[in-house]
Amino acid sequence: MVKRFAATLALAALVLCGCGGPAEVRAVAAGRLHSLAVDGDGRLWAWGANESGQLGDGTTSDRSHPARVEGLSGVVAAAGGATHTAALRKDGTVWTWGANERGQLGDGGIASRAAPGRVVGLEDVIAVAAGAAHTAALGRDGTVWTWGRNGSGELGDGTTRDRARPGRVEGLPPARAISCGAHHTVILDADGAVWVWGPNGDGRLGDGTTEDRLRPVRAAMPEGARVTAIAAGGYHTVALTDSGNVLAWGANWSEAWQLANATTLNSPRPTPVAANEGLEAVGWPVIPTKDPVRPLGEIAQVTAGAFHTLAVRRDGLLLAWGQNARWGQLGSGAADWQPSVTPVRGIVAPRAFAGGMYHSLAVAADGSVLAWGGNHRGQLGIGTADMTPHGAPERIGAWRTSKAD
Repeated sequence: MVKRFAATLALAALVLCGCGGPAEVRAVAAGRLHSLAVDGDGRLWAWGANESGQLGDGTTSDRSHPARVEGLSGVVAAAGGATHTAALRKDGTVWTWGANERGQLGDGGIASRAAPGRVVGLEDVIAVAAGAAHTAALGRDGTVWTWGRNGSGELGDGTTRDRARPGRVEGLPPARAISCGAHHTVILDADGAVWVWGPNGDGRLGDGTTEDRLRPVRAAMPEGARVTAIAAGGYHTVALTDSGNVLAWGANWSEAWQLANATTLNSPRPTPVAANEGLEAVGWPVIPTKDPVRPLGEIAQVTAGAFHTLAVRRDGLLLAWGQNARWGQLGSGAADWQPSVTPVRGIVAPRAFAGGMYHSLAVAADGSVLAWGGNHRGQLGIGTADMTPHGAPERIGAWRTSKAD
């Protein structure tokens, strides 16, 4: 009896302390209010909001600790939408779960599902992306496939009709990267050109207009710019060039400053992100107080949250810009207005990083997972859900191997 009791205590400690957690986290992703991590053994972990079953545990209960998504192995990448999730397995198949009212799960129906199911008709996929209620996949042959909500032209098929099964996007050259904003879609082709479609009232497509596009159009990049990476935010888009500069376009709202140029003017064309630290924002529209504005450079990787952007410099420093007031998703140590680029506190040479709506994630150089920003649905994975801003990165310590929180 004593031995059995001791074994029970040991098992409980294993779950609570995180000893049964991932061997090594390789990638992280963030949905609107939930978070995802892929470990080196191909296991997927999820936590945060779960009202539509987006955590894939068979329930609709929120969870404030990471827990393994059961019944899914060999995962190499994941993407979080508003209330749905997509995962890519190493065999090239795509699996989805969560909300499905617009067909975003790609299973041919519109019934939500709290456990993983395979997307029909897709094989040999190498990348997935998720918008608010649409999903996209990139095939090994460079083809792009989309499904889900299409009321704003998210699917790029020339219509505004939702689609519950994947359809190929026509009129594109072979692609090598994809990204989804809330309602727009962005791809990078093999020649370094950027193609976009969807709503465009705030200029998020970067084609020099504010006209919505139901089919792919080419973004109006500066002459000579060759793009190596793309990231779609909720209502803005960013691109990394081969020279290490970052271009941004689209929404640039007051208190958000997604374009980091210290104005409140949207931009329908790609413009350089400013590197000036301490750039003040005054007046309406806000006017930069430093001249000249120095472009941000020496960037190696970039990704975007709903209203903010994260980038790692070639020397390993993690930088952030965009919305920060109230929740602190820039990780600067405070939840305040921040119109310029700021370093994320205490993180150098991250292995991976991601942005959600109000929170951010990173895999540190030592393999630990850090989170910061809003935590009102437990999306930081620190064991609690609260309405307090977490303006500095916090380590996720407990990884659970069961559904229980």
